[in-house]
Amino acid sequence: MLERQIIKTWLVVLGVLFAFALSGCGGSGGSGVRTDDGYMETKPSLKELNVSIEENATIGTTVGSLVYDSGDSDITAFFLSETSHFAISDRGVVTTVARLDYETRRVFELTAWAVSSAGESDRVKLNIRITNVIDTPPTLNESNLSIDENVAIGSVVGRIGLEIGDSAITHLELNSTDFNITLDGEVTTNISLDRESKPVYIVSAMATNIAGNSNRAIVTITINNIPDVKPTLKDTNLTIDENS
Repeated sequence: MLERQIIKTWLVVLGVLFAFALSGCGGSGGSGVRTDDGYMETKPSLKELNVSIEENATIGTTVGSLVYDSGDSDITAFFLSETSHFAISDRGVVTTVARLDYETRRVFELTAWAVSSAGESDRVKLNIRITNVIDTPPTLNESNLSIDENVAIGSVVGRIGLEIGDSAITHLELNSTDFNITLDGEVTTNISLDRESKPVYIVSAMATNIAGNSNRAIVTITINNIPDVKPTLKDTNLTIDENS
């Protein structure tokens, strides 16, 4: 008789525990939400992701894709704990939204999670390692350019020899205010040039990219002579009627 009573008591306890679990009253660890017909929908689940990407990758480059199980309903959105450098699509694809620099930051330790009508998934780790790329600074070559005297200010003198290296030129300078230079190495005049006053300009150029400064290269600009033609007057005989 006593054994039968103990069995009945345990059956009651187990029934209560089972009902408690189905109700989702166990807190955030519940598996989902109950539908109108009493079915318990399961929430999405994600797997931890460890990936790497090279520094200076083009913005929009794919870093990796989360492996996930959407559960009993479609995932409506994915989320990241940090969005200043990365974004995540509605399919769990992670892409870059900013330039990555190995020398500035080598590892991003993020968390990711997903949401569906059944609820929010557990948060998983997303570790992104930035790999170093050997950066090469620009290289400038000695250049010899020439231009005619008396040309208009802003006229193109020529282009210096330039190898940009592994990244775009961010700064290019001449140590003279008599000429200007663009980032692609085109030199233009900034003053009126007169060969009789100064036949040759010897200046130096230096370029900069992410990796640093280039060598300083000599740029020789020769001013071409344009023969000056003096005005000439001829003897002229004119007549006019009186009283005109």
